[in-house]
Amino acid sequence: MDGIYSAVEGTRHSVQLGYSRYAPLSEENLIRLFLRQRPAGLIVTGIDQTDAAKAPLQEADCPVVQIMETGPAPHDRMIG
Repeated sequence: MDGIYSAVEGTRHSVQLGYSRYAPLSEENLIRLFLRQRPAGLIVTGIDQTDAAKAPLQEADCPVVQIMETGPAPHDRMIG
């Protein structure tokens, strides 16, 4: 988190956090909520999103970074 906040410090960007408590429906809702706000980028924890969460991530009009795991098919970028 420190690196994320440091990266936006002094820029016009801010950090918004969402915590799904590992509940797939909550994650889907948060992804849709954040993407409606037209973010400059989106960081998502993990790689095991539901199909309902994957669709908007693949269509996102911003960089999407999946963190904490790696796999063969990132939506955009992946950092494990």
